[in-house]
Amino acid sequence: MLFLRPLRSYLLISTAFLLYACSTQKNRFVNRQYHRLTTAYNVLFNGEEAFSIGKAILDASVEDNFFELLEVEPIALSGENINNQTLVPGFDRAEEKAVKAIQKHSMRFKGIQRNDQIDKAYILLGKSRYYDRRFFPALEAFNFLLESYGSQKAYLEGIIWREKTNIRLLNNEIAIGNLRPLARQLLQDNPFYGAANATVAQAFINLKELDSAQYYIAEAAAFEQDKEKQGRYHFINGQLLERLGDTQNALAAYQAILELKKKTAHKYRLHAKIKEQFLRSEMEAIEVEENLLGLLRKYDNRAYEHVIYRAIGTYYLRENKDSLAQRYFTASQKAATLDEPTRKANYRDLADYYFKKGAYTQTGSYLDSLIPLLPQKSLPQKQTERERNNLEGILKYENQIKETDSLLYVIGLSKEEQTSFFNDYLEKKKQKIEALVAKNLAQNQKTSLFGSTQESDFYFYQPNLVAQGTQQFQASWGPRPNVDNWRLAEELIVPEQVVTQNEAAPSKAIQVEDVESLIEQLPDLTTLDSLKQLNHQSYLQAGLLYKEQFDNPQLARERLNKVLEKNPAPQIAAPAYYHLFRLEEKKMPDQAAQYKNTLVERYPESPFSQLLTNPNYQLDSSTSSPEKQYQNLLTAYQKKEYDKVKILAQTLKIVLSASEYAPKIALIMAHVAGQQKGKAVWIEKLKALQKEYPQSPSAVFAGETVEQLEKKSSSSSKTYAIYKWVLPYSREQTKEMTAQKETLLKQVGSSKELTISIDPYTEDYQFVVVHGFRSPTEVQQFRNQLEAAEIQENSNNFVVLSREYQEIQLYKSWQPSQ
Repeated sequence: MLFLRPLRSYLLISTAFLLYACSTQKNRFVNRQYHRLTTAYNVLFNGEEAFSIGKAILDASVEDNFFELLEVEPIALSGENINNQTLVPGFDRAEEKAVKAIQKHSMRFKGIQRNDQIDKAYILLGKSRYYDRRFFPALEAFNFLLESYGSQKAYLEGIIWREKTNIRLLNNEIAIGNLRPLARQLLQDNPFYGAANATVAQAFINLKELDSAQYYIAEAAAFEQDKEKQGRYHFINGQLLERLGDTQNALAAYQAILELKKKTAHKYRLHAKIKEQFLRSEMEAIEVEENLLGLLRKYDNRAYEHVIYRAIGTYYLRENKDSLAQRYFTASQKAATLDEPTRKANYRDLADYYFKKGAYTQTGSYLDSLIPLLPQKSLPQKQTERERNNLEGILKYENQIKETDSLLYVIGLSKEEQTSFFNDYLEKKKQKIEALVAKNLAQNQKTSLFGSTQESDFYFYQPNLVAQGTQQFQASWGPRPNVDNWRLAEELIVPEQVVTQNEAAPSKAIQVEDVESLIEQLPDLTTLDSLKQLNHQSYLQAGLLYKEQFDNPQLARERLNKVLEKNPAPQIAAPAYYHLFRLEEKKMPDQAAQYKNTLVERYPESPFSQLLTNPNYQLDSSTSSPEKQYQNLLTAYQKKEYDKVKILAQTLKIVLSASEYAPKIALIMAHVAGQQKGKAVWIEKLKALQKEYPQSPSAVFAGETVEQLEKKSSSSSKTYAIYKWVLPYSREQTKEMTAQKETLLKQVGSSKELTISIDPYTEDYQFVVVHGFRSPTEVQQFRNQLEAAEIQENSNNFVVLSREYQEIQLYKSWQPSQ
């Protein structure tokens, strides 16, 4: 037992020593070394490992958009909201360890930090919060570090990361002011030289000062020691030089990436190679197609086939070979390695290309595909949706043109010609289905141009064979429900909707598509006039949209001339001649004069003729913008100057036709009609607006107004016994009406309960109204207080409840006594 006594003593001494060394309140060598080692090899080690894992996941998962200006340092995954915390794990664990290191191992004496590992802990804390996208707490950590840093390295790293955080908080000017002097003072061989210059460059990029940004990113690219980052900085430098128009130096920047070879990431080298090919084709007029196709044959590029296909498609698009371009864009979309930026860029380029060609149907299709890929409620998504909404009108009218033209053509055929027409239609439909089946079958037997399909032993696992069987069945039998006796058409019932247990299921018998059934579906002759009217209106509206909204005079001429060939009604022909005149008045004055003469001779009373011949209708658009013209109309409406509104609108609805203001003008005129003619006319005008401008915000508002007007008033709603004294005056009695109002105003004086107004009623009458009486007796007392000389005879005056007055205005139920 004696040997245990020294061991016990040793343990006691060791424990006492450790307890002595664990204290952070004593500035001794043993304490400093203990906490330094514990911080470095325990807490910080685990924190830095967690941070490294998170950073590696982020770097591997980020999808850089090489078709736009790259960020110097991306910190968000595709689809993530940068204002929310990241989905990448590891950063929260790193923050936890950094906080533990600071709380348990900080040794601060007289403002000086004696544990040199605490600087690293603050940097890790700030970086973890930065990548977790909690920028204000990150800024706090970096600011605290800069107040108590222990080494120059910690200061340099801390100030760079602080300004990165300021940039994320949109404090770009502050970041430039704080960091640019440092970037200029650092030696080029300093390990922080590249990061400082790249950070300043990002701030200038955010401020759209590309020339300054290019200077600093070029400095960063030239002297950055990390080859991975160097490749990225060179690529951003090339992008900026391209935007600044310096293609020679941009080419040199991309070639610098290629010279790094495998020292930098393959994605930078591949995109740099593509950029190099396109720039050389512009500068040296060389063919790049073969070089781009050659990239596909390299094994290293297989993961980037979507990018290469897109590059080839872009090349053909520039050469106006749209069929080849679409072929390669489609191949890019089908590539197994396709990333989201490439998919969005493909749709965007195709939409822009077809829009320039005037192929608005294809443009709409590509925009429909693009919108769901953009971040929800983001500015790019809103802008793209606005583009799509602008196309809605033209697509609607073009579809109506196509449908009505076809119907009118078929209706005009004889019975025998209709039979022959539908026989041909059914035969072509059958051939199309058979060709599609044959194509799907062939794809199972040979390799396609851009890949191969592998056959499966069991047909159920071969989608092409399943599709083939489905198409063959539908070609022979048409759509059939999964029920017994499906071959007997007369016994087949297809439920149209899911019903509850107590409801009877409405059903519809299947019809076999044949010539007779198709002929029976044609509109009868009673609807022929309305069909023609719809056809003519669609041609006119499409022509106006091409002229005003899409600035496509060629298509505008085609549509407007086509409608004139159809011998339309005057309300269609007159605006068609007017807008053709406006299209040709500068470039083809002789043709314009013919349109004007025809318009004036055939339709002299139309507003369009008056606009060209009557000086009272002239409007100098050069001194008044469309917005100002509309604002004048709106102001007159708000002042209830309805006569002025009608005069202004008569001209503006022509001058601003097919513009964004046309539905707004129609809405104002619908309200004026409702105010002067009552509820029925109001609803009619609002519904006409919805039909004419279905995609406009004004149509949405009109629909809401119609819904409110058609809603029955609730008998349980509260009403208050507030009366009005109403004195009607005809339009010829304007002088008397004004005098009466002045008399009443003197009597009312400064009363807070009674007010006076002049309310429009119809086109022939207006009301002088005294508001605020609580009973008919108060009205009589008010009248008795007026001197006899001040009372003007008005046999039509009446007292009415406020609720009843609203109904009189709505239904125009008051009639003057004879």
